[in-house]
Amino acid sequence: MLRKHNPLLATLLTAGILLAACAAPAAPAAPAAEATTATTPAAAPAAGASADCKPATDGEFANVDPSGQTVVWWHNHTGARETKLKALVAEFNADNPCHITVDPQSQGSYNDIRQKVNAAVAAGNLPASLLVGYQNDEAFYQLNGSLVDLDTYVNDPTWGLTKDEIADFYPVFWQQSVQPAFNNQRLGFPPNRSEEMLYYNQTVLDS
Repeated sequence: MLRKHNPLLATLLTAGILLAACAAPAAPAAPAAEATTATTPAAAPAAGASADCKPATDGEFANVDPSGQTVVWWHNHTGARETKLKALVAEFNADNPCHITVDPQSQGSYNDIRQKVNAAVAAGNLPASLLVGYQNDEAFYQLNGSLVDLDTYVNDPTWGLTKDEIADFYPVFWQQSVQPAFNNQRLGFPPNRSEEMLYYNQTVLDS
């Protein structure tokens, strides 16, 4: 979900570490996930920032200024998918009023990303700002208290999503990363999903 002027995205990016949900394979793997951890200090407002990019005056993020932040995104896309992803990111980078820059970096497979994140957390370091993962990954990371409840962002009066925007998501996907084991915290956010399908030639089968 990378829209040109996405207020929720702006706040999430400023907030720090996110495990961005991606599509889960149809078979044994768990469904995909997303999550957040630790905060980084807000940078000074970028030159020429739009009047639409103003710190909130109330709510959890009052006085937080997202202007001028650079966000590194570890993802697993390659080839044509990565090309299209980079085009969307370039559009966001050029047009968002807060002058936030997203830096997408392909880090290999889900397993590769999981290993890198676990190694970084074990070493006491924060991995990249945006991370791809599954629901089981977010639950594992939260055992160490590494993640932030995304409902804090989703429900924020200034930067959050409207009821109509939330209604754009299929309910099953929207609820997929709400974790009962962690006080129903929303540890993921669904930017996309995939599914496996079987195609067949009916003419050949009938002959």
